Amino acid sequence: MVLTLDSALEERTQPFQLFRGRDLLDDGQLDELLATVPTADVAKIAVEDPKHEKQYRMNLVDLIVLEEEAPVFPRLPGVWRDLVEELRGAEFTAWLEKSTGIELAGLQRSIGLYTHRNGDYLSVHKDKPTKAITVILYLNRDWPVEAGGQFQIFASPKEGPTEEISPVGGQLLAFPPTDTSWHAVSKIEHPEGTERITVQIEYWLTTGLAGSAYRPQN
Repeated sequence: MVLTLDSALEERTQPFQLFRGRDLLDDGQLDELLATVPTADVAKIAVEDPKHEKQYRMNLVDLIVLEEEAPVFPRLPGVWRDLVEELRGAEFTAWLEKSTGIELAGLQRSIGLYTHRNGDYLSVHKDKPTKAITVILYLNRDWPVEAGGQFQIFASPKEGPTEEISPVGGQLLAFPPTDTSWHAVSKIEHPEGTERITVQIEYWLTTGLAGSAYRPQN
């Protein structure tokens, strides 16, 4: 597994700072990852309470938790271990630093595999201010627009999205949380039940709010 890090990330500043990369993985790599997704270890996480700014329903496999390997790590297929090792490596962090101008070396990281199934979603929110940056790597080779699951960008939580980005495989999005970084994931409505697969890397400025995802008891 070798991520393609030849090009700097594209930057946009409105309505908030967002970096975008393309073709970090080729079709063969995506096929291999998708064929071996460790979904047996997935846990549902959800917050569906109107009192919370952020509401969501999705599924998570912890891979790295604040630099420590999660229990699932030794059982990961080789291609997944290779991917995680690259994402936690110095070369990837240096590439992010150069592209974003954000100092990341030495910060603690968490890496998780997130899956969205029919009915899953992520409401409009800004992300935790204790993160230096959130990085999302997309793994689905093909994803129909009508199936939802779009990364939505908002100028305000009271207005509709200004843009929607389809979860195209090999694509990467990264952004530092701010008071204006309003974003969401539209509800999944995939007629064939195909899961939306992403890997998320979080670099933490402080870890007090890290890993606070709620897991229902049933």
